[in-house]
Amino acid sequence: MGIEGTVAKPLTGQYPGRGGLCGWLKVRYRATIDAVVLGVVGKLSSPTALVLGRPGAGRLRIAGLATPLSRRIRTQLARQLRLAGVRRRAPGIVAGLPGQSEDFDFLPVEPFLVEVWADGAVEWGRFRHRLTALRVRLDL
Repeated sequence: MGIEGTVAKPLTGQYPGRGGLCGWLKVRYRATIDAVVLGVVGKLSSPTALVLGRPGAGRLRIAGLATPLSRRIRTQLARQLRLAGVRRRAPGIVAGLPGQSEDFDFLPVEPFLVEVWADGAVEWGRFRHRLTALRVRLDL
């Protein structure tokens, strides 16, 4: 859809001002999509997060970072992760909104697909919010 979501408020609700609440509710659009695992944060044997990519301009590029991984996903990943280079540095903007995330190191891996849960906030070819890894795609 190209939108992050919508905001609902009481008919008589006033704009809340900087950081205020005033009964407003943000409803985010979320979808299950496929993403390519390009690397892992942490150790190959026990990753804490996935560096995820999406096709763009004819090649794979880093598009986001996963939230901390569940035990189930870590178990599935153990059978798939194959090192594909030396530790690299990625800009913090990959991990979230500009100015809110620090640069981080990751280990590149041989690419494979995972199913993730993502909201509709995409800008400059990357996700504005972290993605939630749901399962490794072994069916493709």
